[in-house]
Amino acid sequence: MNMIIALVIGTIIGAALVARQAFRSRQRQEDRIRNLSVYLERAVAGQAPILETSGEDEISQLQDEIVKTVTALEYARRRATEDKEAFAENLANIAHQIKTPIVTMSLAADELPDDEQADVIRRQLKRLTQLQEDLLMMARIDSGALVLDIDDCDAYSLLETATDGIDELACHRQVAIDVEECGTVSLRADFHWMCEAISNILKNCVEHAPAHSTVHASYADNPLYTELRISDEGPGFSSDDLAHLFDRFYQGRGSVAGATGLGLSFARQLVEAQNGTIAAENLPAGGALFEIRIYRHPIVTLHS
Repeated sequence: MNMIIALVIGTIIGAALVARQAFRSRQRQEDRIRNLSVYLERAVAGQAPILETSGEDEISQLQDEIVKTVTALEYARRRATEDKEAFAENLANIAHQIKTPIVTMSLAADELPDDEQADVIRRQLKRLTQLQEDLLMMARIDSGALVLDIDDCDAYSLLETATDGIDELACHRQVAIDVEECGTVSLRADFHWMCEAISNILKNCVEHAPAHSTVHASYADNPLYTELRISDEGPGFSSDDLAHLFDRFYQGRGSVAGATGLGLSFARQLVEAQNGTIAAENLPAGGALFEIRIYRHPIVTLHS
């Protein structure tokens, strides 16, 4: 009888020890998986520490493959960053180099008589000057030299100020700009550079809107983001334009003569640098619509 009791007790103790060992093993596995999750989160932020393989089980094999992939991606990111910085430096040098001949030609053009040929030369010089300024802006953005002063901004004030910069163009093209007042809405942005992005979008809408039409601007707020909406009453975008609208130097259907094809690209880069996104689509009733969303919390993206 005592032997039976001892056997039962021994079996119970053995089962308890096995269960305890299994629990500890499972807990260790969960800790290792949790550490891998933290490692991946830090890798996304470009701050992945060095991990060493701790065994030959399946989790160790998974860890080894993850580390290899992250290391390869980090190497590719660094190479891309170096190439991008070199490109930005070369671009800035080119922009500075062409400034001198532009100034010289502009001075010479001022001495020309006022005739049609002189006007053509002055228009082309104006375009070259704009292109030179755009190249410098591109170099500043690509090199990370563009310093942003992020602060609370009023959405209505942003749209109104951006509109002031293209009033002359809108008047010349006989296009009205209506900024709808939708109450007090605040967003976190650099006021100057966000105005620059909005102005580029407004300019695009004004240039493609028919005479005697209206470009509309409004804004809205929700717990996730503040949205700025800008639309026109023009022909809208073709499917080809929508696919490449924010590409650098892209000249879409009905592009204005003298345009560099950089305005919308700059707008996207400036918005994305301020924790935002920008998208374009056609309105059901006709016309183009741009939507800018500035998020309240950081957008998680892979560093490039």
